[in-house]
Amino acid sequence: MDDWYETYVKSKYSEFELEQEYPETVEQALSPSKVICRFDKDALNSMMQDVSHPIEARFDGMVRIYKAPVAGRKYCFGIDPSEGGYDYSVGTIIDWQTCEQVAEFRCKLPVDDQARIILDLYNLYFSPFIAPERNADGRRLIDKLLGLGIKNFYHTSKDKPGWWTDSKSRPVMIADLAEMVSKRNLRVYNREAINEFYSFIRTEKHPEGIATKGRHDDYVIAWAITLQLRKHMPTGGVSIKSFKYRETA
Repeated sequence: MDDWYETYVKSKYSEFELEQEYPETVEQALSPSKVICRFDKDALNSMMQDVSHPIEARFDGMVRIYKAPVAGRKYCFGIDPSEGGYDYSVGTIIDWQTCEQVAEFRCKLPVDDQARIILDLYNLYFSPFIAPERNADGRRLIDKLLGLGIKNFYHTSKDKPGWWTDSKSRPVMIADLAEMVSKRNLRVYNREAINEFYSFIRTEKHPEGIATKGRHDDYVIAWAITLQLRKHMPTGGVSIKSFKYRETA
């Protein structure tokens, strides 16, 4: 029985699915789940009401424009990069004051092609405050962007453009994103992104949150980075006025 369970059940399901559908003991069946959605599900359900089609698509649909750029507005552009394989490279742009999504890209392309997409969005939205994650593939992407003339970078340190995610920064990033979700202080227009939020779970091993087995977290990390940029954005004395969700009759 144990061999059958390991081969045909445990290997095929995520930890969350195992606890929900295949509890191993009576105690496990009766106890609270050890894994739960990291983000407020009621808030996510409400956020689904915001989902809409982009007003424009570029690069064969890999770029989605939700709100046209407005001169004088400030924007933040966080990127979770990848050079293909299993993960996507994802970037999202928000209005700095309102935290409303204005554009995004999602692709599996070589770094040179990603850089061209990012440059197009960077120019369109008046040089937003930008940061690809520096980890792994991000350093090559940053070098390409610097070579293309992109300058308005967040710097992890004086000579290191980009955002560095580690064991200290990651829990803070996710916690800040979770708070913004629970308060409905951000507006996300892409259904795929919100679906990633649903499948990002808290476990005993990963209390800050991790993608359910077989799912992606690229949107989650891109949004988390973007919100950190918002916190560090040079303000020039302008106050932040977050979007606030209100139920309508």
